[in-house]
Amino acid sequence: MAEIKSSIEIALERAAAMGSASDDRARQEGRKKGKAMARRFMSGDIDTLRLGDELSRLDAAEASHARAAALETMATELERGEAAAAAGLQELAAGTEAAAAADALQELARDQQEEEAALVGQLSLEMAEQLSAAGISGTAVVPNPGAHPELTARHDAIVAQRAAKRAELLEQVRAVLLQP
Repeated sequence: MAEIKSSIEIALERAAAMGSASDDRARQEGRKKGKAMARRFMSGDIDTLRLGDELSRLDAAEASHARAAALETMATELERGEAAAAAGLQELAAGTEAAAAADALQELARDQQEEEAALVGQLSLEMAEQLSAAGISGTAVVPNPGAHPELTARHDAIVAQRAAKRAELLEQVRAVLLQP
């Protein structure tokens, strides 16, 4: 036989459903805002100070979801080679147990950038020597290291050298910042 519910029971069920809907809405809005903040940070539209300010302006229901989304967006971009993401992670981790790991990530990204710049310089020199050996010289001759046949392999080796350490440090940052 069908159960007859009182109007109080029906009202309580609706209130519970509305509460979960507002939680879900806050989660979605927080994630959307966090991703947007991370992308704006990496594009240079906002700096580290404003990133922290914008996160602190969000209400509590959205803030944790925004922080998590910003963290994941920056972590993904850092794994893809976006060095600016390391500074964003450093800001997100400031004042937490993850600060040391985030600082190490920033240093790792800086070292990688320096090694990549050195690689470009080295490839330019190699190409200039090859062109000179072939009798091609002059002020209009400019080596293009982007066309060097070994660029991709050498760059991938630089990235691979740091991949395990980067993954370990990112996991440390995630573990602390994604705690409930």
